[in-house]
Amino acid sequence: PCPPPLPEGLGNNANSWGALETGPGFVFREHAVDGVVSSLGGKALRDLCARARPDGFAAGSAVATAAPGLPFETLVHAVAPFWESPSWRADLLRAYAAAFALSAGRDVATPLLG
Repeated sequence: PCPPPLPEGLGNNANSWGALETGPGFVFREHAVDGVVSSLGGKALRDLCARARPDGFAAGSAVATAAPGLPFETLVHAVAPFWESPSWRADLLRAYAAAFALSAGRDVATPLLG
């Protein structure tokens, strides 16, 4: 079964990699935490991420940015590995460790990674 139609304004990305695997039987990126946060943060958030990591984000990495358009000060972006990666377990542990190191001393809410 496919997910319900997207809310107005969230786009329609049903068949490409973008924070999670999408397609028949999977959720749309915009239905997941990453997609909602990206939609709310908009261009300002994309620009912050581009400045934080001009060469992109590697699996297992994390970076903290401001949280434009969101009801908190800081957003920690952690990159989970693709499940077929031979080093996915180590990369997933590194992603959590890096994210929590950047979050030290703060209240934290986190979705599952990976």
